[in-house]
Amino acid sequence: MSSFESNKNRIAVKFGLFQMLGVLVFIILCLALGFCFGKNLEAIIFIPAIYSMRIFAGGFHANSKWLCFVVSILVVLVGFSLMNFMGEFLQVASLVVAISTITIWKSAPVGDWRKPLSDNEKKAYGKTAKIISIFWVLLFFIATFLGWKEVQSPIAVAFLIVLSVLIAGQIKNNIECRHTFSESK
Repeated sequence: MSSFESNKNRIAVKFGLFQMLGVLVFIILCLALGFCFGKNLEAIIFIPAIYSMRIFAGGFHANSKWLCFVVSILVVLVGFSLMNFMGEFLQVASLVVAISTITIWKSAPVGDWRKPLSDNEKKAYGKTAKIISIFWVLLFFIATFLGWKEVQSPIAVAFLIVLSVLIAGQIKNNIECRHTFSESK
């Protein structure tokens, strides 16, 4: 193996380890907040719901890892704060899930304008985002039917966050793309 390939592998491994560390920190943060808010079951439901939808739907990406970390903490804090609300107002939670699902189906995946997705990536991620959203919609309605607010509310909050991140990503892409285009004139 050449030194170039070795260095390339080292960079890939370092990136992978950093990503895994980020996931672990996010999971620990969610579990800790769930404990602090008295929402342990909700945290356990929220983590796979938000992660599975966010990975394939895409959306807003911060310009730095630290900004991403800070925004993630704030979003999760707001999310846990909203769980009681979503659990008590079924109509609002259902509307959030419906609007989010439509948005995922219409716009996912939302990539970053600096690293556009290929047509194959768009197709694969879009299809996966739709399948995952169907799973969570079905689980939401089963939980609603059975009166399981502890399952229903974190799913609704995950959908709300994904909706917000998709819209924010589209806005950011439009602003940065226009800004770059106007500078090149």
